[in-house]
Amino acid sequence: MENLGNILMCFGEIEHELSYGERIPPESEEERRAKIVYEIKLKEREEARKEAEANGEIYVETEPLPVIKPKNPILMLLHLVSITDLKFSGQKMFEFDKVLFEMGI
Repeated sequence: MENLGNILMCFGEIEHELSYGERIPPESEEERRAKIVYEIKLKEREEARKEAEANGEIYVETEPLPVIKPKNPILMLLHLVSITDLKFSGQKMFEFDKVLFEMGI
């Protein structure tokens, strides 16, 4: 998915316009791990709360969950294209792949 734009510009003869815009950067491996740990702790807390309610007890939180701050958008270089050009480029790539397949390459 990361290389789709470059492939379209190379083989799809797609016209694009350069522009700057704010986008949220992709998650790093460390952020993914922190998110998974957060979700696991959240599930454990929910299960403990349900178990306490089933036993007729009051659930008391022992430790607060870590706060995951949302990422701030950063300024990135964007390649703006029209949807019509995108569809035509996809069709050209399909035809290119079909010809290569028929040739056995």
